[in-house]
Amino acid sequence: MHQVIPSKFKLVGKAPFLVSLGALSIVLWVAVQRLIPAFAPQGQLNSDAQWSYLPSARELLANPWAFLTTNPSSYHVAPLGYVWPAVWQADQLAIQFANCGLFFLSIGLLWLLMQKLGGVLAAFITTGLLVIHPGVVENIPQVLTEAPYLFGMVLALFGAVHALIYPSRRTRWLAVMALGLCLTLLTRPVFQYLMLATCLLAIGSWLSKVKGIAPRSAKHLAIALLAASVLPLGVVLKNGVYFDVWSISTGSGTGLYYGTSPYRQGAEPVYSNFSYDADEIPRQHIPDLGGNPLDHRSDAINRMLAIELIKSTAPSDNLRFFGHKLHMWLLTATPELYINFKLRWLRWVEWLSVGALLVLSAVRWWRVRKTISGAITLPGTQQLSVRQKMGVVVALLALCLTMAVQLTPVLYNTRYASYFMEPWLMMLAGLSVAYIVCGRSLPALLTWVSTLGKLALIGLIVWVAYALTQHAVRREVWEMDPQRPGPTAVVIPADHLREVHTEGLQWTDQAWQVVATPATLHINLPLTSELNHVKDAMWRMQFALYPPGGASPASCDKATLVVEPHEADINAYTPPAQVFTRPDGHMHVHMVSANGRLRPKGKAQMVLTFHCPIGTRLDWEGLELRRSALSEAVQRFLHEGVPIDPYLHTPLR
Repeated sequence: MHQVIPSKFKLVGKAPFLVSLGALSIVLWVAVQRLIPAFAPQGQLNSDAQWSYLPSARELLANPWAFLTTNPSSYHVAPLGYVWPAVWQADQLAIQFANCGLFFLSIGLLWLLMQKLGGVLAAFITTGLLVIHPGVVENIPQVLTEAPYLFGMVLALFGAVHALIYPSRRTRWLAVMALGLCLTLLTRPVFQYLMLATCLLAIGSWLSKVKGIAPRSAKHLAIALLAASVLPLGVVLKNGVYFDVWSISTGSGTGLYYGTSPYRQGAEPVYSNFSYDADEIPRQHIPDLGGNPLDHRSDAINRMLAIELIKSTAPSDNLRFFGHKLHMWLLTATPELYINFKLRWLRWVEWLSVGALLVLSAVRWWRVRKTISGAITLPGTQQLSVRQKMGVVVALLALCLTMAVQLTPVLYNTRYASYFMEPWLMMLAGLSVAYIVCGRSLPALLTWVSTLGKLALIGLIVWVAYALTQHAVRREVWEMDPQRPGPTAVVIPADHLREVHTEGLQWTDQAWQVVATPATLHINLPLTSELNHVKDAMWRMQFALYPPGGASPASCDKATLVVEPHEADINAYTPPAQVFTRPDGHMHVHMVSANGRLRPKGKAQMVLTFHCPIGTRLDWEGLELRRSALSEAVQRFLHEGVPIDPYLHTPLR
């Protein structure tokens, strides 16, 4: 006899689906609201789109074979950089809508993936972070490659995890993974070395029958990775045969040039108020280049320059420089604190969430004194054991750290960090919060704590992340190494900058003493015509601050800089004009940009303002104006074999 199920029980059975659908709807609504204002107005494009992607797409549409085999623009960027716009007839608005479509597909796939691994909460947090992150959303509705790259990456992870969940259909899901990896390589080939290493390991495991690894699984993985490489290898072969460029695209040399630049600190030049000059040195040595930094000859020169700078630097200084670069990739760069402090805040939330999960799980594991899979249950599909789920977390963390190390020598900027680092961290944060709140991974001492108590722990993480970010805003230092700024030359020596008058400072006992705060030092700047031909210049100054009682407030850690009259800004964004002082009673040398509003226009005056407590002693040693002399150093290296010396040996006198 057929039994009729009451409607209320049907509704209860559908409750998890309705909750998931409602949460996903919220994420998609927020995504729409965030995407609308990020649309680039017609004709206003990112420089990459304006000078590379769209022109190349139009040429591909006009004559595909000739473009691919005779036009160097076909190797300047990865092929999907112009093929994807060409699919939409190089129409800006159509490409923008198509990129938004890929973004929504990425959200959907990521939601399904995270729901499998950690339930609705993991999916909601991961996709929620994706749609609120400033560095992600603002680049989606643009004519750029970030949306296709993100879609390919999420598709690859979706296939890989489902191959783990459904072993009987492993071949099908590995094919999905291969397609996603292929898309990322043809868009942003950042996985090429990682894929090569993984493929070699899989082949080795397959052939040597390593204990604990099923040869069949290793074989399928190796075949999938090789399949993902077929089209990219075809592009490499095409570029090599027709242009003698044996890579998917150029640009790595430029990325290394900026990423190892001492005075730019390896980051986007705009962060330190410096210029973009990757075309300058190659053009001086190969005049017919026409100033294109993506030409393979330009790329080779810039790569050579980066390598020579590294070789000419002491190991300890290289370790310090690249350690600072690794800090950027893991935790964001200091200038981003002033551009949008939420970038650092979100990053801290992600790392603290992961740390909390690992610590709590380790404590629980240690307490039960047996394997973790027998002691803990976690949300998400039950087709994966707890050990496998924690294995996925560890794998994601390893991939994230590997990516950061791989990117350390490369130019750092918000856009790259938002797409090469954030997706990993968002997934890790989503799983961590879900496993803490919904799983039994807390120590025995906390197992009685209610869901509200667990949420309080997450709230504490958010608050600590905010506090750490605000501390960084007040205290974190961003300045070039004054002992290693790269090759430089004097424009205005210190002897010509001795004419000084003050406000709030009194000359006492061979030094200035702060008698009113703020205190200002006014330095007259003579007229010089040499600056008319200088692209990047730097102020070099030396002084010591002795705060009364040996302690100083945070306000004394930064001195503000003003030059009047000054030249126009050189970039769309100009960082705060400040010197990161060290009020510790010792003499310190500081170097800051002398571009844009910090470059004198004719006869001018510099005003250096200190916000230090009354009684602080200032020992002023002097100031000089220098310029980058990298071009001359490269010329001597190429023609005379003189190594490029990045150090500044001359004391300020």
